[in-house]
Amino acid sequence: MATAARDAEAKLVASLPPERRGEIDAIALFAFSPPGGQSGILLADLRNALRMERIVHLLYRDRDGSLTERDIWPLALGYRDDGQMLLAHCTLRDDFRQFRLTRIVQLTVLPARMPKRRHSLLNQWIARNRLPDMR
Repeated sequence: MATAARDAEAKLVASLPPERRGEIDAIALFAFSPPGGQSGILLADLRNALRMERIVHLLYRDRDGSLTERDIWPLALGYRDDGQMLLAHCTLRDDFRQFRLTRIVQLTVLPARMPKRRHSLLNQWIARNRLPDMR
């Protein structure tokens, strides 16, 4: 994915007028995995579950430090100021939840498919939060 991101950036820079290409270097914004961050295996498993619309079983450490087990329907991976997040429908709470990737202790992609389509659920979350459709 890092290679794909660099290739995409190179294409964007090449499409800019020559006098504006130097502005890219002035932008101090970049993405990186912090030390102690999640392994590539976790992200690869999550991306696969998203593509295949599979149910995921999590062992998750909540904000109080307690371990909880959750079956979720993953909807999207995203980034916030405080780290990487997984947006999902949690079957325990029967509602949408955001899970910090750094709190996922164990993840198992189950063979069962989600009972609802991922895009449909994501559209519900977007509408509920009154967000513009960014796709």
